[in-house]
Amino acid sequence: MQQLASKKLALSIIEQGISGAMPNVTLEKIVKQNSLHVGKKKIPLGKYRRIYVVAIGKSADSMTNTIDSLTRIHGGLVVIPDSD
Repeated sequence: MQQLASKKLALSIIEQGISGAMPNVTLEKIVKQNSLHVGKKKIPLGKYRRIYVVAIGKSADSMTNTIDSLTRIHGGLVVIPDSD
């Protein structure tokens, strides 16, 4: 019985770690209702005429797609590593 509980706990910890590492999960906590939430500060994105995104790294493409689904963006720069 104790072994089953330990396995469930281990699986839960692994799932939380994987979920936390997903860019979309993190970005959905930061960008919501057309606002950028940084710490206790809320920045309404609607007051800006243009929003640009800069994303760099292996998950830059998925991060940009997530931001695009959460608010309007006008352009930006996405840099991803070569797929060699």
